[in-house]
Amino acid sequence: MLLLALSSLFPLAGFTFARAVSIFWWLFGVLCFASISPSLWAYGKRLSFYRVQLDQQGVEFRYGTAKNPDVSSMPWDQIRAIQHNHVANADLYTVLGKDGSSARFSSDTFFHSKTIARLIADRAHLSIEEL
Repeated sequence: MLLLALSSLFPLAGFTFARAVSIFWWLFGVLCFASISPSLWAYGKRLSFYRVQLDQQGVEFRYGTAKNPDVSSMPWDQIRAIQHNHVANADLYTVLGKDGSSARFSSDTFFHSKTIARLIADRAHLSIEEL
């Protein structure tokens, strides 16, 4: 965007009000993108640590950060239900354990959240409940 703003600025001959408005909007776009970039970087860095691991014993959810991981695991026979809810343009899945524990993930947490929920439901021999 910055290159487009600079290419609109030069050559200075024939500079018009329309070109000034165009330069302003390109620079405004650069400012908006630059202001949101640090928060997007932090969000992506935080999500890069999130993992779901399915093995013979059960499912393990790893949230948190590398320095402060939040790991929760559930054996296959201890999973009570898998619930699905569509909230605010995102699919929200909750895996409920028989001991009252739960793990929640959404399409904002993992790219293939529906596939993950189906795999968990298949291995736990359950169906996904719609809320």
